[in-house]
Amino acid sequence: MVWLWLIIVLLLAALLELLAGSNGFAMPVLAVAGFYFAVLRRWRPLLLPYLAVGLALDLCFARSVLPHVLIMPLVLLGGRMWCFSGELKTPLVQALPGAGVGLLAGLAVLGGQMLQGHAVFTQPGQVLLYVLENVLWGMILLPLCCLVLDGMARLLALRRYSRVTPHDHVQEEDGGDALSDEQ
Repeated sequence: MVWLWLIIVLLLAALLELLAGSNGFAMPVLAVAGFYFAVLRRWRPLLLPYLAVGLALDLCFARSVLPHVLIMPLVLLGGRMWCFSGELKTPLVQALPGAGVGLLAGLAVLGGQMLQGHAVFTQPGQVLLYVLENVLWGMILLPLCCLVLDGMARLLALRRYSRVTPHDHVQEEDGGDALSDEQ
């Protein structure tokens, strides 16, 4: 059930990012969803599905340098670290890691375009606005993702972002099943 939930959210996040990107919005939806699930689960099993969908998304945007493939391991590892040291219960506090995810996504796309030698952004202010747009969307999307996906996870009796403790990850690595929300 957890993997089905993960795959559905993963595909919906990729679709939303594709629709937003084709309409001119720089939204790091897939990276935010990756961060959300990295807090819930160990990051290594999540890496392959997120890399595959990130690769498909980058190919849909016709990018020869693949930013999702570059940032997804960092985003998943960052989610894991946030689980151990961050505040998970307050949705508004999640804007901080959301800003970090957005910054990472924006810089990866810009770095890829600069490596290719594209002059997509002709004025220096456009580069700053692009990165700020990614940061702002990350700050909006992660708290929103926490609220919406936690509400759905509660209905499905799955572990919720706001209830994860570092003990859950230790138990999961020791072979226990800490995926359901039995509290």
